[in-house]
Parts: sequence; structure tokens; C-alpha cells
Amino acid sequence: MGSGRSTLVIPVPEADAWIGSYRLLYDPSARRGMPAHITLLYPFLPPDALDGEVTRYLHRLFASTPGFRFQLTRTAEFAQGVLFLEPEPREPFVALTRVLVKEFGLQPYEGRIAESHPHCTVTQEADELMRREIEIKLGPALPIQSHAGEVWLMVRDEETPWRVSERFSLDLPL
Repeated sequence: MGSGRSTLVIPVPEADAWIGSYRLLYDPSARRGMPAHITLLYPFLPPDALDGEVTRYLHRLFASTPGFRFQLTRTAEFAQGVLFLEPEPREPFVALTRVLVKEFGLQPYEGRIAESHPHCTVTQEADELMRREIEIKLGPALPIQSHAGEVWLMVRDEETPWRVSERFSLDLPL
């Protein structure tokens, strides 16, 4: 799997009912098996570097991180038609990304984005008409309530779809 990729994400299954059909049509990662999620770090390490030391560290890190509730509150857009849902609060996602960046020396999106911006992608190809259609459809659903209780290590190579390689439980508050 030398040409593969990996990423660390927090799944958001509650969003799939509302945005899944758009993602399948307009987000290549969804067609490759990636569920609705908020990315903590992409790309992560190459799959052949994901050894026991790395996964043990990740288990310890996430087991010591409290789970948290969040909501996807509104649509927003990056340049080039990337439409997404914004989570609130965003700070727990940013804090986890900062820890991962510091520990592994990796930059989110290979440094193409200056600052961590947690988001749940809806489409990669939104034009004005599509953006309005999605906002109208999502209006009654927002905010979408969710809970961050797990982090998934997802891997893929050129021939295979994204798959969950490892699941890490966040410390669940009593």
C-alpha cells in the first residue's frame, strides 16, 4: 500500500440522511466509501507507516480526550464550490488537530490551508443554484445534533475504497 492514503476523522452519521445523496453525486470521497465526517488530519501517515506504536499512541490520546456534543449549524462555502456544514463548537476539533500536527509533524491538507477549519463536506462542486437547493433542503434539519465518541483511522489506495482501519473511542463523560 505504498501509494495509499490515510486520514483521521470523526464520523457524523446523523448528517448522512440529509446530505448523503449530494455527497454521492458531488463528492469523490463519498463515492470512494468515505462517510459524512469531520476531518481531524488529512493526509495522515502512509498506510505502511501505521504500525503498533502509532496506533497505541492514538488509542492513548483519544482515550484521554473527552467525548463531546456538537451540532452542524449552517452551510458555508470554501473557494472552488466546496459546500460544507459548520460544526459548533469548533474548538474541540481544532484542539485535536493541533495535538496531531504537533505529534506527527504533518500539516492539514499538506499545508494548503493555513488554519484548521473543521467542516462536514456536502459537495465539492457547488454552483449558486445547487447551493440554494441544498440550503432549502437542509433548512428544516439544521442544526443537526451529533456526538463525537469515536475517531476513525481510514485508509485507501488507488484501487480500493476508503475503509476503517482502526476505531479509537473518546473518553465518554459519565
